[in-house]
Amino acid sequence: MKQLIKDILEDIAKGQPNLESEAAREMIANLIVASIESKGGRVYYGEPTTADKYNEEFNDNLNLKSWVKENENKN
Repeated sequence: MKQLIKDILEDIAKGQPNLESEAAREMIANLIVASIESKGGRVYYGEPTTADKYNEEFNDNLNLKSWVKENENKN
């Protein structure tokens, strides 16, 4: 798992994201979660506060899983 995270960070580093940005940190966290889940791992989430938030998070993860699948054979 450590190597998976390092690979993601290496890929993201090429774009030199501003880690002081909440959006950049959120994007990186989502990519890591999607990568773990795409490899069969399980990431536990807290209970969603509303159905809308849950649906938005679910759709974001689906999009990230697609990105991961497209990019998993890069290395």
